[in-house]
Amino acid sequence: MLTGLVLIALAAISWGTTGATMALLAERAAADPLLVGFIRLAVAAPFLLGAAWVSRRGSWLTGARDTVASLTMGCAMAAYQVFYFRAVMLTGVAVAALLAICSAPLMSP
Repeated sequence: MLTGLVLIALAAISWGTTGATMALLAERAAADPLLVGFIRLAVAAPFLLGAAWVSRRGSWLTGARDTVASLTMGCAMAAYQVFYFRAVMLTGVAVAALLAICSAPLMSP
């Protein structure tokens, strides 16, 4: 149980610091949101694919429909990264985080 709580805490810290990190990178390093989003996904993707492979024991992407769905979700994740980081640059961390968190219930059925 302690391992689960530690993993949840690490995930919360990682998620909670993305906006502030992007704001610092934009201010001090003139980092582009596209570059930051790409690097973030390039680092995370192998870990996520490995976890999916281990948890499903090789029975994933069984057909063309699964492959298309996975690619579509990957593109949506990439677009979210770029748009969120751009919003942080335009509006600030607080406004971008508030809209990201509070708009989800409005968009769900």
